Amino acid sequence: PSETYDKTLSYHQAGHSVEEIAMIRNLSPMTIESHLAHYVGNGKLEASELMDMNKAQSIISVAKEHGFTLLKPIKEMMGDDYSYFEINIAIAYMKWMEQER
Repeated sequence: PSETYDKTLSYHQAGHSVEEIAMIRNLSPMTIESHLAHYVGNGKLEASELMDMNKAQSIISVAKEHGFTLLKPIKEMMGDDYSYFEINIAIAYMKWMEQER
C-alpha cells in the first residue's frame, strides 16, 4: 500500500488537487483524501497545506471534549461548514501531535 500512497503524495507535492489526482490515478477522491490524511498522521505532510488551521483547531477541540476520533460524530456536531476531509485531516494532525509529545 505504501507505493500507492507515495504516488498520491508525489502528485500532491507537484501541485495537483485531490480531484486531479483521483482522475489521474483512477481512484476516488475519498481514497486520495485518505492517502493525504495518512501522511498528515505520520508527519510527512503539514495539515496546514490541506486546510485552514483555525478550522482544524475547532475540530480538535470538539474531538477532545467529547472523546471522539470517528469522523461521523464530529461531522454531526460540526455541521456543513466542515467537510469529512477537513475532519479527517484534523484528527490525523491531532494524533500526530499527541504522538510527538
